[in-house]
Amino acid sequence: VHKNSGNDHAESPLVVHKNSGNDHAESPLVVHKNSGNDHAELPLVRKISGNDRLPPQLPSQPSPRLPASRSQNPEEKPEFKLEENHVKVSGPGVSGRAHVGVPAKICIELDNQIPEKFKNIQIVFADAEGNVFDDMESEILQVEEPPAFHVTYIPYVAGKLFVEVYVGTKAIPTSPFLVQVENPPVPFPDHCAAIGPGVSSAILDRPSEFDIILRDETESFAAGYVEVFFAHPDGSAIDNVEIVMNHGDSLGRYNVVYYPCEIITMALHVTVDGQPISGSPFSITVQDGLDLCSPAHSTIEIQNPDFYANTSTTMLVTCRDPKGEESSRGSLNVYCTDLNRSPCDDIEVFI
Repeated sequence: VHKNSGNDHAESPLVVHKNSGNDHAESPLVVHKNSGNDHAELPLVRKISGNDRLPPQLPSQPSPRLPASRSQNPEEKPEFKLEENHVKVSGPGVSGRAHVGVPAKICIELDNQIPEKFKNIQIVFADAEGNVFDDMESEILQVEEPPAFHVTYIPYVAGKLFVEVYVGTKAIPTSPFLVQVENPPVPFPDHCAAIGPGVSSAILDRPSEFDIILRDETESFAAGYVEVFFAHPDGSAIDNVEIVMNHGDSLGRYNVVYYPCEIITMALHVTVDGQPISGSPFSITVQDGLDLCSPAHSTIEIQNPDFYANTSTTMLVTCRDPKGEESSRGSLNVYCTDLNRSPCDDIEVFI
């Protein structure tokens, strides 16, 4: 109800606020009357009908609490932070220079402080503009003891190459590594060679191997497209010889292993960029190997079985063929390892 008397200011109403029987008890009857001389500022109060419901007065809400941070929770360890001393990266693949088409190797060693869930490696290759080489040929080999990863990649374009190393999802602090990829020297066929027992003889159904060395006109190591194949003396191809060729550990070196499957005299052809290397083709005689040394029939005798540091130990190895007769046809290799089968490079062996 709003009524103005003659002397009342228009903006000073008579306000009646009444609750019906169904209204909330906390909404009181309020009568506010202004006299003619009153100039009080009046609150805005609305009239409530019998079916209206005022919203209940909510208690003051405390300000919401922020969730405790990880460092404030005593039951949860803080997130692992990867430090520079947690990872050691070495090898020619990050040393600043590589060649197109030649494998580059990286060794990544992880500290024992790194949690087990982070002990996985990712490698990202990119050019100077940040374009990622998704098709870069690479291989990651994990070694258990000590925990390390051996990475091999083959760059296929010259220019600046950035190698980013991730442990888990975290980039290591010292990466990316800048590698300058160059086109390798062009091989000169007359200065290239094939060396090893596999270029002169082989044993039936047994692996035979040799190395290919590529050099340019200045006798520097080079790289090129190498092909290896076998042929009969009349020039017809031999297709049933399994050949496995791998890049060596350095520029200009390739390793070849083949498995002859018949007793024959055959020609070994080795070419680089379509041209035969020095000495190619090579004549190879494949033998049956019946009188070849057999590990199952050979014996070893240790002359002085007590081993001491800084002293020598002598052993006698007698090689025999499958018939039990002594044979000198074969090769003998002796090497030492620790209990984890890791090579002991500081032990000298004389045969």
